[in-house]
Amino acid sequence: MPMPTSTPTPSAASMTPPFTASVGDVLDVTDDSFAAEVLAAPHPVLVDFYTATCAPCRALEPVIHALAAAYRGRARFVRVDLDRAPRVAVRYSVRSVPTMLLFHHGAVVTQLVGFGPSTRPRLEQALDKALTSR
Repeated sequence: MPMPTSTPTPSAASMTPPFTASVGDVLDVTDDSFAAEVLAAPHPVLVDFYTATCAPCRALEPVIHALAAAYRGRARFVRVDLDRAPRVAVRYSVRSVPTMLLFHHGAVVTQLVGFGPSTRPRLEQALDKALTSR
């Protein structure tokens, strides 16, 4: 009878996402990485606050990825899971999801709550305004 084999468990360090990805990728950030990835960024950063069980959040995801591709090299896009980054959610008074905050020079310049037909154009308008106000 063969001995059962076990798959080695990855270390916490090997599971840490690479937060040095290029501008244009959608990054998952945590309480610990938020300041470095969002507040210290030299370009606009759109933060999508979500939860895994939120249906509108799942519907918004392809929009965020499309915007990240369209604004590649000019803006950064990050996601914050409220269940995994509660301190960031409290700091920015995120009470419902999806909530999107656009940061520029470390400050919130736009906030959108919810998801609907006008979400993408409103995000594009906010991003364009932030990019022209360097």
